[in-house]
Amino acid sequence: SLSLHHPTLTDDGTSMRAAVFGGTGQVGRRLIVQLLNSQVFTNGIASISRSRLYPLELAIYDKELDMRGLRQHMIGKNPTPEDLERDGARLVKGCTHAFCVIGADNIKRHTAWPQYEVKEQEYDSSSTAEMVDRDLAYAFAKICKDSGTVGHFSYLSQHGADPCSEDAVLRAKGECEDLLNELSFPAVTIYQPRWILGTWRKDPLREMVYDKLGLGLLLPSHLKGVEVVDLAKVMCRVAEATHVEIEKDIRYLQGRWGDGDRSQSSAIDVSTQGSLTSSQLYGTLNNSEILSLAGAAS
Repeated sequence: SLSLHHPTLTDDGTSMRAAVFGGTGQVGRRLIVQLLNSQVFTNGIASISRSRLYPLELAIYDKELDMRGLRQHMIGKNPTPEDLERDGARLVKGCTHAFCVIGADNIKRHTAWPQYEVKEQEYDSSSTAEMVDRDLAYAFAKICKDSGTVGHFSYLSQHGADPCSEDAVLRAKGECEDLLNELSFPAVTIYQPRWILGTWRKDPLREMVYDKLGLGLLLPSHLKGVEVVDLAKVMCRVAEATHVEIEKDIRYLQGRWGDGDRSQSSAIDVSTQGSLTSSQLYGTLNNSEILSLAGAAS
């Protein structure tokens, strides 16, 4: 069975630092609240998004929240992969964990990207999905990989993500998952919820049926929706259970790679804490597994 514990600090007594791409979205906001309240991520949280996140927006979820550890980076209304790559080193500097929770579902018609030949009055879901769910997500992952400090990367995908899917979003997310595997992070966790409840932008009739009327209780776990707050808790707890240690001692590096290889400036070692197994941390968590972990984290 899956279970989670609530650690305080990593084994060597050091704290972790996290970067969140998409921190102003419904998932991102709740994730930031979880990270700011965490006793592991006490070295600061970097929020990377198109707009600023104001204290009142987070106070809705936690009136006592201390936002002093939050650092915000606004990358513009219509960011491109080049924008991320240009400022990448600064955005994720010193981060040990990274979360990508952006999604094309958050993008309104008036924010379509002109470089993808999408006019404001002619919103193209396929082009926007490619830009947001594939290109921007991959660009963020790439700068995290190049940082030399990010050891655990968390990516919010979706149930049914497949590079061959006819659905634009599922296809873009499936392509991004393949690209993430090519980056060879020490640890990658991909989340594939069937749908997310409580984000205010999903089908209101569906939420009424599954939430208000309680009919979702009758469904098997792989068909149920995941509450947005539960998803944020799981993402935070899984990251807490992933210990990232960065080794920069030149003597250690020479012993690991030899004197002839000077290209490596640091080494990242990742291990698990608590009862989570490596396969649960370094792979894909489907809808049923997310719900199971949500029950353990509550």
